[in-house]
This record gives sequence, C-alpha cells and structure tokens, in this order.
Amino acid sequence: MAAIADKLGLTMEWLDPVKFDTIIPLIKQGGKADVGVSAFTITDERKEEIDFSDSYLDSNQGLVTKANSGKTDASSLDVAGIKVAVQSGTTGESWVEENLPNTTCVPLDDAIQAMTGVQTGLYDAAVADLPVMSYLCTNSYTDCKVAIEIPTGEQYGIVISKENTQLTKDINSALADLKSDGTLDGLETKWFGTTL
Repeated sequence: MAAIADKLGLTMEWLDPVKFDTIIPLIKQGGKADVGVSAFTITDERKEEIDFSDSYLDSNQGLVTKANSGKTDASSLDVAGIKVAVQSGTTGESWVEENLPNTTCVPLDDAIQAMTGVQTGLYDAAVADLPVMSYLCTNSYTDCKVAIEIPTGEQYGIVISKENTQLTKDINSALADLKSDGTLDGLETKWFGTTL
C-alpha cells in the first residue's frame, strides 16, 4: 500500500489491525477506511459486497505441521480427534471444511495463533495462505514445516467500497505501473525470498 500511495501521490493513514473477518464489513459500511489489505482472495462471493483491485499476488494455501509430525498428508489428518487451526473467514477455513470433514476445524483470529498452537501441540496442523505460512516457518516457527502445498490458485486483491469506483481505477493504474517497473517483484523478493 505504501508503494501504491506513493505512486498516486497520497499519504497513507494506517489504522490499528482488526480481525480479518471484520475488514470487508468495515469497507462496505464506509466512513472509517478506504481500502482493506490483508491477503484477500478475490472471490465471486466477496465481490457481491465490495470491489476488488486487480490481482497483485498469486497464492495457494499451505498446511503446516510440526517438523517431526507423522501426520503430513490429508488422509492422516482427516480423522476424528485431529484439530486443524485456521484463520476465521478465510479460504483456508473453507478448504479445511470441504477437504477434511472428519477433523475438527478450529477458527482463530489470526495465523500467529494457529502457528503457536501447532508449535505447542494444541493443534495438529494449521492452514493459511502459503506465502504467510512459508515465511513463518522460515523465520519464526522453525520447528514447523509446510507439509502440504494446497494448489488453490488464488489471487489477492485490495478491498475497496463499491461506492468508490474512482479509487478502484486509480489503484489498478498504480498496480499496473508497479508491476511493469519491477516494484512488485522487488517486494515479493524482500518479504518471501523469491517472486511468487
């Protein structure tokens, strides 16, 4: 967002973080925030409530376990008594509900809670966006690993009110410029170690 704001000659005002599943209603309601940025997968269901910018990142989901876990495939995790943590309101939660129907899906406020639960043994696994999970396993939760890369073919977009069509156009223009001048590739490399 800082790069987009710079490209548009705007000053960003960052709001305090809120729960993921409250951001779209906040943008839809209007008045407090102009955009929402938090690894939002562009979906038809979400488009009914808000507008999205063009995609700025392609992603999949990642299922994380303890590095020494023997339960590292869907069949060994899809049994009663297994707990899989997810971030509430995300595509990761939807994937667990659809693909691991016998496991207990545990919705939480954020990926950090989920990862801490896996690290401490409270949960058997956690599912969230692959770039986030890979970053956390490499930098903070080094005793955990991405056991399954889930090919969901998602694309991230910035959430914008349907009432603010000019802002959507301006952000899309800035994103196109940032893609063509290499800024987005540079940001991916900075945060993920490679382009995605």
